[in-house]
Amino acid sequence: MDLLALFAGDKANQVDYQTYFQAKDMHQKGADPEKIWNETGWFQGLDGKWRFELDDSKSQLRGQASGSLADMYSHGGGLLENYPRLMDTKINYQPRTSGNVNGSFYQDGSQIDLRPKQEEDPLQILTHELQHAINKQQGWSTGMNASQPGYKDNEGEREARAAASRLYLTPDERKKRFPLKDWK
Repeated sequence: MDLLALFAGDKANQVDYQTYFQAKDMHQKGADPEKIWNETGWFQGLDGKWRFELDDSKSQLRGQASGSLADMYSHGGGLLENYPRLMDTKINYQPRTSGNVNGSFYQDGSQIDLRPKQEEDPLQILTHELQHAINKQQGWSTGMNASQPGYKDNEGEREARAAASRLYLTPDERKKRFPLKDWK
């Protein structure tokens, strides 16, 4: 089972319902959350909602310009098949030389801004912002503006940071690392 980066849920188009119901059954019987994840690929976020990871191992940005997500980003692991409404999301790519905001997701789902500094990884920033977009479609916490009080502890921000931090783990490293360990 190759589990990678972006977290999806039961509103995704390609849910494996057999493992989903197996995970819920194991949970009802008191199984350890890590055992559930290891056996099914499903885990509960801090909000109690069930999640699985999409394979991001082939993710890449195509250039450093602006355009639709479908034109600028190749996922290779089912993101756009599971969340097709994201295809038309506009990506506004503008490298920055000052300031501290490196990305943002518009709550209406219309746009993601990427503003990486030269030393920052735009794919990690996009992964973080795409997690917010998935969370919006799932009905999970979508995060908040970095200038707002409570930003660091917001569930949506913690989940998006976890998704971005897992982007470059190998499949073997992922299998050994329970996702909630990255919820920081």
